[in-house]
Amino acid sequence: MPPTGLREMNSGWVKLYRSMTKWGWYDDPNTKVVFLHLLLTANWEDSEYHGHVIHAGQVVFGTISLAKRLNLSRQQVRTALGHLQDTHEITIKSTNRFSIATLENWAKYQGDDEEATNEITNNQPTSNQQVTTSKEIKKERNKECIYTCIEKWNEICVDYPKVIKADSGSARYRAINARIEEYGLDKIIEVFHKVQDSAFLKGESSRGWKASFDWVMKPSNFIKICEGNYDRKDKRHTEDKSTDWDGIMFG
Repeated sequence: MPPTGLREMNSGWVKLYRSMTKWGWYDDPNTKVVFLHLLLTANWEDSEYHGHVIHAGQVVFGTISLAKRLNLSRQQVRTALGHLQDTHEITIKSTNRFSIATLENWAKYQGDDEEATNEITNNQPTSNQQVTTSKEIKKERNKECIYTCIEKWNEICVDYPKVIKADSGSARYRAINARIEEYGLDKIIEVFHKVQDSAFLKGESSRGWKASFDWVMKPSNFIKICEGNYDRKDKRHTEDKSTDWDGIMFG
């Protein structure tokens, strides 16, 4: 049966067969839209991303950004992904920063044929197509890591004000992204535990000053927390003469 071409990300094509209407999840709206999104955004050729080889037919994603993109709840996305795994449509490999979905029948869906090759060649040069794919992967990965960072702060640092959002391009967004690039998400989570355990940062002093999320994410403050400057859990830390109060207030 001849394929129908769908333009992916406004460049290039994927193939979609009419027989998909007989697919077992076709009448499940959430599972169908998640699968189609993975199909439309999958790598079209192998590339390297943050130490991982992303093969053709694979997608780097996060459940939070995927839910936002598809206007679904995170639980709806997880349920849909579970359906697709149960029927062997996809497999998922998770890292500490993102997940990689593999469309098991990618070769069947997007096998080489002259028409598909001509469409890709005529619409966009190979080098440009690869750059577009890499940019989309990085953008999705950054969003997921930033959302996860905020979630972890709210989950771990319960004695501090909760963070509601980090708008793309804002100072907070840039600060989170910079710390992720420098230290990785695992180190940030470790720092959050240090912040929660620190009596001084929680404001248990005569001055009453209390750290905030944005203060913690500043580069000079972040490294001090990493190095254990505020590890003391008792209030005596707040009376140390070595404490640089001006540095704390304006660091």
